[in-house]
Amino acid sequence: MTAGPSRMGASMLPCQAGLCGKISSNEHSPMDWTEQLEALAKKTKAPNWQAPPNEEATKMALVAPFLRALGYDVFNPAEVMPEFSADLPLIKRGERVDYAILENNQPRILVEVKAYKTNLDEAERGQLQRYFHATKARIGILTNGHVFQFFADLDEANKMDEKPFAERSICSTSVRRH
Repeated sequence: MTAGPSRMGASMLPCQAGLCGKISSNEHSPMDWTEQLEALAKKTKAPNWQAPPNEEATKMALVAPFLRALGYDVFNPAEVMPEFSADLPLIKRGERVDYAILENNQPRILVEVKAYKTNLDEAERGQLQRYFHATKARIGILTNGHVFQFFADLDEANKMDEKPFAERSICSTSVRRH
């Protein structure tokens, strides 16, 4: 898996940006992952479904299945490391991003999860921006489990762009491009 080309076009879909894990190299086919995402969306629309009450429940119920649908092994910490250290030396210690998708022990994609009912506005981006700057990741995902915002460093290297290059709702089959 690679985090995508050095300069991704803003119109890229998540898989084109390298977000689809090992879909092309394992037992998953593109139909499989889209079906898995559709099943996850269907689950959230069920009459008896309850929104996760906190961030940890959001990770378990929605984000981990989303990452699995994209082909990542969320049970392998060499591939998906929970609570990955993203310290800024001499500035801020003890910083941990919710998930880092790794390649050769290096973070390529950072995933910051908020509680399901959290509005993903600019105020929520600051934490992901700090993590992004502290690592060599090229893609950041900010999510509350039903909306996934995809960020890159298209404007300035190693600095997360202010606006996401794409956004996807778990309940939608389309990706909104910015």
